[in-house]
Amino acid sequence: MLADEEGLPQFPYHPDPVGTGSIVAAEVVCACCGRRRPFTYVGPVYAVEELARALCPWCIANGTPRSRAIAARVHPRAARCATAS
Repeated sequence: MLADEEGLPQFPYHPDPVGTGSIVAAEVVCACCGRRRPFTYVGPVYAVEELARALCPWCIANGTPRSRAIAARVHPRAARCATAS
């Protein structure tokens, strides 16, 4: 998936996730990839574990939370984007 000028992944079905508040600038260690990231997803996550503010946009974009069975789904628009690649 291509990155925009800020380095964030592009979401075709959610073109401005920062503008809508789904992704915020907050340094976190992603629960999925384990990398320290400058942005985090703050929308709903359907999972057994509490993953609020714990998934980075890059993992959501490439579908890693679903493929690793960490989360069943993230916000419907983000889930469609993750499977569109």
